[in-house]
Amino acid sequence: MDGGRQTLDVGQWAIKLDAVTLAFLENPRSGERSYKFQMLHLPLISSDLWKAIDDPAARIDRVLTDRSYRLSIGLDVDQDLRTMQCTLVMTSGHGKYLRVRHAVGSQIELPKLITESWGQLKQTDPLPLLKYRQFIADLADLQIQAIEQVKRKAGKYVDRILFVSVSEPGVWLNDFDGSKIYSGLTDSQRIADATGLTVVDDYPANDVSAGGRGGPLSALPLWLTFSDRNAKVADEHRVVLLLNEMCEGYLVPASEGVDAELPRIRTIRSPGKRFFRGLIEALRDHCRDDQEALKQSSSTGKVSESLKRNWAECEGCEDDQSQRFKSAVDAVDSKKLSVADVLKTAIDFAVGACLEQVRRGGNGLAYYGPQPASSNIRHVYVFGDAEITGPFLDYINQSFPQETIFTQTPEAIDGHNVRGLVAALLGILHVDQMQANVPWITGADQQRILGKLTPGSPSNWRQLVRDMSDFRPPAMKLRDAI
Repeated sequence: MDGGRQTLDVGQWAIKLDAVTLAFLENPRSGERSYKFQMLHLPLISSDLWKAIDDPAARIDRVLTDRSYRLSIGLDVDQDLRTMQCTLVMTSGHGKYLRVRHAVGSQIELPKLITESWGQLKQTDPLPLLKYRQFIADLADLQIQAIEQVKRKAGKYVDRILFVSVSEPGVWLNDFDGSKIYSGLTDSQRIADATGLTVVDDYPANDVSAGGRGGPLSALPLWLTFSDRNAKVADEHRVVLLLNEMCEGYLVPASEGVDAELPRIRTIRSPGKRFFRGLIEALRDHCRDDQEALKQSSSTGKVSESLKRNWAECEGCEDDQSQRFKSAVDAVDSKKLSVADVLKTAIDFAVGACLEQVRRGGNGLAYYGPQPASSNIRHVYVFGDAEITGPFLDYINQSFPQETIFTQTPEAIDGHNVRGLVAALLGILHVDQMQANVPWITGADQQRILGKLTPGSPSNWRQLVRDMSDFRPPAMKLRDAI
């Protein structure tokens, strides 16, 4: 050993293997051979190479050399068919061990003609089959365009995309006995033929067949993404707020991710964009600029406690939404309140409803104010359009410290792709043969594997079948397996 180096003479030629040099030397006088083995000390690779980077394609390229990572596309159409989110999602692990590594996508405004056609279709009874099929075909053409745009974000790994998962509101019909029948809005065969990708869709149907309401189905995907699943100590409970047509919230408990039972996820529900949009529509004669109305209300408006009490009294009554709009219009017409006052009161009303439900969360999730130190809720995620999230955040900051609230995650999940992410994870749960509905949230009698597969191109279908056959889902209890 010389200066920390070990040598072994082996000849006049050398083989270099990474950090090892192996040499063969021969003494010309004596003919003796000696072997020399030298360990080289190479500098460590800079940690800067592994830091997160902004370019989505480069970030995906950095990690997809590992075959344990999977790519999928999630496409979500909102309840009123106004917007559509299409997201490319990179994940690792399977089932409850799933981890989201990166998400990149965009939110697309649907043509006004599609939105208006959807409104007319919902109001038509009985449902006209020809118009229904034509509407699905028109929507599929827009979905295909969005999928092709997102496929480009995968770069040279486009062939690694396993499937596209489609989530949409569907058409709900009444059966002869009063039960609900779900009929989807996805032309899965058309999308599969055009994109070459296997399509997973029709998620509410299996939940309905198990006695459920067909939703909400976001609970388990959001728990997989946002919960504290630290393998050693998981003790941070979290809140996720999705400011969509309705404000959907979830109380996400801490868990190590190896639970035999489902995590006790709880839901929050309060007025969302549909409520604010309806107020602006009802006050159109007094409100000139729809886009700036909510932004201006946070700076110029004042909260009306009497209007909030009127809205609270409408809760649960027949057509409570219309009653709330009427009371708002009456208040403006009588000059008691301005439009800014009404909209600021609406935001305060919606946020207050969210926080009140958080405080009553139960299962260790109750929030006891006013000091955050007395609460075990450590993170609050707020996702939605900027004109809604801005005023919401101003109000939420009054109950939670600013460093606790997030509108984007390190995995690049934000309000423009979180719905697409949820859709993609529903597809992954189907591929991993894991039940995705939460019975006490949807009302189902039991858990079910959600969705159905429509094969894409032969190569894509073969790749997906191979991925499904390689995974072994965890063992279930006997009563769950029957």
